[in-house]
Amino acid sequence: MSRFKPRNNNQHPCTLWLEWGGADGNFRYYDKAAGTRVPFELGRFIVLDVLSTITGFDESSNQGVYANEVRDTTKQEITVRTKSGVIKKGLYSQMKESLPKGIKFTSSIYIAIEVDGEVKLGNIKLSGAALNSWVDFQKNNRMYDGAVKFSEVGSGKKGAVSYKFPKFTLEQTTPQEEESGKGVWQLLEDYLEAYFGTAPTTPVTDKPLTQGEEELLAESDDEDFPF
Repeated sequence: MSRFKPRNNNQHPCTLWLEWGGADGNFRYYDKAAGTRVPFELGRFIVLDVLSTITGFDESSNQGVYANEVRDTTKQEITVRTKSGVIKKGLYSQMKESLPKGIKFTSSIYIAIEVDGEVKLGNIKLSGAALNSWVDFQKNNRMYDGAVKFSEVGSGKKGAVSYKFPKFTLEQTTPQEEESGKGVWQLLEDYLEAYFGTAPTTPVTDKPLTQGEEELLAESDDEDFPF
């Protein structure tokens, strides 16, 4: 164990958690002090790693849903929880057909991003239509070979519901971005080594949502599109 190796009770090194707001067409983060979502101007970022998880809101129990993150959905089990306990456990392929509406497959994208002149470790969670857009971007771009830019907002309609989704482009990184990204990547990799090495299905980051976070999940405007 070294200074930067995570311990079992160590906090997650990520300092910026972002999600997509499908109604407003912007990225945002949850301000715990204010108890609300705050818009965030997302520009260029470097993708460090992409994991998978389950997020959403369980209407039957009126509780927010959270789960562990996995690297391979075909081999690693996902444990889906509310504050009341485990509601699903297994491979994603075994549970996807039985997940209630509002509980969604989610990509957890770890990034290096400059905020107020400092490069930080961030995370973007995408589900529904926003995730579909990200998957299309991945199919046509080698995301680890450049810097990703949130380029524009797309729009669509499902029935009577209109929604918005982010679009991305790939740009060439600068030497400075590459160098600063390495340091942030090392923090993440050290953490994930302990995360997966100690308990893949019940990692130390699994913790109940706060009441405020649950209320925001219940009000989520992200469209429930199949992945």
